Amino acid sequence: AKVEAEIVAHEKGDKILVVKKRRRKGYKRTKGHRQALTTVKVTGIHAA
Repeated sequence: AKVEAEIVAHEKGDKILVVKKRRRKGYKRTKGHRQALTTVKVTGIHAA
């Protein structure tokens, strides 16, 4: 099968906080991440 699609939007997902910590060592690091997302609209499906 063959699929036709068009890109509707490029956006970013929700912010996720990544926390690293070592117990009893006074070490803590925080980093944020936002995943890139693409919204796609399928315009047609052609059977082979």
